[in-house]
Amino acid sequence: MVFSPPSALPISLQSLVDHHLEQLHVAAAQEALGRPEELGEEFMTELRYVLAGSDFVAEQLRRDPGMAWRLTNDDLLWR
Repeated sequence: MVFSPPSALPISLQSLVDHHLEQLHVAAAQEALGRPEELGEEFMTELRYVLAGSDFVAEQLRRDPGMAWRLTNDDLLWR
């Protein structure tokens, strides 16, 4: 079964997702990795849903932002 997320995140979760994305941007900048948007539109779209539901993932990306690049560059993310 293929997961099909709703077309938009609920407004009540938007500020949480924005906060997590900002943390990822800061962590990526500190590591000189570039901007997360460079990982692709599909990645960013799905990341918003993941961050809305998982503080754990958000914290792991904050601690190790390079993980996002490694997972997408090695095609491990969608396996």
